[in-house]
Parts: sequence; C-alpha cells; structure tokens
Amino acid sequence: LALDFSPDGKFLISSGGDNLVWMWDVRQAAPARRFTGSTQELSSCRFSPTGNELVAGSTDGTFRMWEAGGRSIHISRHHASDVTACAYSARGTHILTSGLDGSICVVDSFDLCEVGRWVHHSAVTCMDVASVKGGLVVFGDAIGELHVLDVVRGVCGSWHLM
Repeated sequence: LALDFSPDGKFLISSGGDNLVWMWDVRQAAPARRFTGSTQELSSCRFSPTGNELVAGSTDGTFRMWEAGGRSIHISRHHASDVTACAYSARGTHILTSGLDGSICVVDSFDLCEVGRWVHHSAVTCMDVASVKGGLVVFGDAIGELHVLDVVRGVCGSWHLM
C-alpha cells in the first residue's frame, strides 16, 4: 500500500493490491475518484507538485500516469521488474522511478523519454526526492543501506548502520 496527499492537502491517493489508485476527499472522508487500467498490483503512487497529475508504479515494471480528473495519460516501462517507488522532481519536470532491478530512472514528464538511469548493486526498495531543487534522491536498498544520489553531479554517498 502507498499513500500521498495532494499539494493542497484536500485529497489523498492510495494504491495497492486491488490494481487501482483511489483518490479520497479528505474533508468528506469518502472516495472521490478511481483510477483504473493496471493489471498488476500498484506498489507506489504520487501526486505531481501541481496536483494536476499523478503516477503509480506497478509490479509489472511499468508506471502509469493520469490526469487528476481521471483520464489516463500514459503507460511507460523502464524497469525489468517491480517498480518500488515513484516521485516527481520538485518542479514536476521529471518523474523518477526505482525498481527491484536495482535501477533508478529519470523520465521527462512531458514526453516520457528516459533522460537518466543509475544502476545500483542491489534492489532499490524505496526512494524519494530529497531536495527542493530536485537534485538529491534518497533511496534504500535490499541490504538495508541508505544512499543519497546527486542526480546533477552523478555522485552517490551511503549511510550505513554500525
């Protein structure tokens, strides 16, 4: 299950094993919309910074993009296995996805062309954009390490438990 609030806090999206993304009206505590199209479990979901679009990552290696009004925009495959997380850059110009294949992909949010890829030595299990400028990505891997990737400079550092 994954959850994300809209930038204005009025809506919450959820995704999970029912292959759907649900948008919830927070004030009404009721479903506002249902996003369909996936044939596999959805492992992640995220609103764009404007709240006008949303993405969801799937266990089939794809991510789907919808307008917040419900219209499906695109389906894209950039991973050989499960997408574990998806996120927008701070300005919404890029979508980042991570996967059990060990890769983090950066995709242009307008034409959905891949503009960057980093391959890690183990499965990437979680990821988020950590910088206001969108240049830092924090991700965790299958062996329990936390990494910080500067996507502008291509530098990666790690935090390890001692």
